[in-house]
Amino acid sequence: MVKLEEFMDIFQLKEAGHNISSISRLTGRDRKTVRKYLSRGRSKPPKPSLRKRGSSKLMLYEEYMISVLCKNEHEYIPATVIYEKLVERGYNGSLSLVQKWVSQYKQARHPQVVIRYETLPGEQAQVDWGEKKLFDKKLGRKKKVYIFGMTLGWSRTRFVHFVEKADMYHFQLCHQLAFEYFGGIPKEILYDQNRCVLLKPGYKDIEYNQRFLDFAHHYHFIPRVCKPYRPQTKGKVENLIKYVKQNFLSTQQTANVKLLNQGKESWLKKVNAKVHSTTQEIPFRRLAREGLRPIDAFSKYDVC
Repeated sequence: MVKLEEFMDIFQLKEAGHNISSISRLTGRDRKTVRKYLSRGRSKPPKPSLRKRGSSKLMLYEEYMISVLCKNEHEYIPATVIYEKLVERGYNGSLSLVQKWVSQYKQARHPQVVIRYETLPGEQAQVDWGEKKLFDKKLGRKKKVYIFGMTLGWSRTRFVHFVEKADMYHFQLCHQLAFEYFGGIPKEILYDQNRCVLLKPGYKDIEYNQRFLDFAHHYHFIPRVCKPYRPQTKGKVENLIKYVKQNFLSTQQTANVKLLNQGKESWLKKVNAKVHSTTQEIPFRRLAREGLRPIDAFSKYDVC
């Protein structure tokens, strides 16, 4: 059975004009499965299961926990309070088991569906900062390194650069290096609410950093920001930062950004030459069809 987020993806792709074969390829699901859920319609989504296989100490108390949680489903009682009530009734299991059950119950009652939106060629890139403390063999201690990541939405071509400071100078410099690496500039770039982009974060009345707006205006791209606490909106680049930490940086024995940036060149060639799991194509090949505005059409912005 497909997960709820996969179910929503199937209909999103259908509405975007994809046929069953295309949806099957993009989601990794069999065509018969895709056809089955499309024929049922949106009104019949898959139902999540709360119970796992095997017995659980909590199974004896499920009816009681549901009755407590359903008293006010919009303001759930904390799992720690439920745990105390269960102990009074003879429960001898762990608090973590109760917390996990309550979390699964809430998700089943009010699932937060995140749709993976696909963008047109040349339309969007996503940018994010990351950081990691690395043990430097030469220094004999750990040192923090900042990671700049940019991913093109359509081709999934990735770029990373390592810096010592996450400030405006390095933020703009990394953009320029990414544009040069891609050979062009997308129409818009999506960010989270960081201080290099916004002076005033929030849900409403956000205030852009004028220095960064001047940079964006020079290169003719539109900066967009995610809503607060919605990192999944820019999941493409979030996945890149996580991948860099777990893959490339996990094998490094230096925190010297110059050496890291030298080593990352061959790593980027390798990852951008692999078939992407979502597009089922090689990012470098799609990059040639991305249709970015050529970097040569713009003078170089002075980031100093």
